[in-house]
Amino acid sequence: MKTGSKVVMGVLAALLMLCAASGVALFVSGAGQKIRGFATGVVQVAGEAKGLDALNRKHPFSPPANGEVSEARLEAYIRACQELKPESDQYEAWFRAHEHQGRGQGNFTEAGEAVGLVGGVMKAMAMALESQSMGPQEFHWIRRTMRKAQRDTAGRQGSALEHEMLEALQQVASAPGLDGGARKRLESEIQSFRKQISEGIRPLTANDELYLRYAGQLAACELGEETLSLVGGFEGGPRGEGRGGIAHGGTP
Repeated sequence: MKTGSKVVMGVLAALLMLCAASGVALFVSGAGQKIRGFATGVVQVAGEAKGLDALNRKHPFSPPANGEVSEARLEAYIRACQELKPESDQYEAWFRAHEHQGRGQGNFTEAGEAVGLVGGVMKAMAMALESQSMGPQEFHWIRRTMRKAQRDTAGRQGSALEHEMLEALQQVASAPGLDGGARKRLESEIQSFRKQISEGIRPLTANDELYLRYAGQLAACELGEETLSLVGGFEGGPRGEGRGGIAHGGTP
């Protein structure tokens, strides 16, 4: 079974445990039609999984030698995220509403809803990627690269705490009652501290500059954690970057 298919079946197994703990009782009590509907949904999800796997073959991708994301492909990535986001938001809302449900509290109606939402996310992703001539491998590579650029640019001007400390020192240095000699020494310390904050900052890379130009758009179309966990298995590689978000001006 391919990576993506394994992920889907794992998610479906988790959803079954979440929603259908009372499935045996439902089956005995005559819920066969609901169960058949649920099974049909699972088959449809498996078909969507194959479709996502196929996109990697249709649109094969290898990262460029220089490791740089082109502006055109980042814009394509953003358009794909924007197209997928409504399905992602719906799935995230359903998952949050049901993730703490106890054993025996679910039913096949809710399980069917879950499978339908999973299938909807996967279908929407396949359509969004196809519209941009993009496969899951390229999609996830761009996302990982932009996440790295976000982390690398977040600390370039010092942390929030460092800037708070610098501001506090400046307020003390401007206090009317401060001795002239002490003020001079403190101002020297402030200059030294400011230099320490900025020292060692490397030049911006092409990916850093690209991220900073598009940070707002990336944050606006960021997909939910559960969606990324669900579709992260189709990139054809490690899933270590599957969770977490690209937040405007912050570190995920």
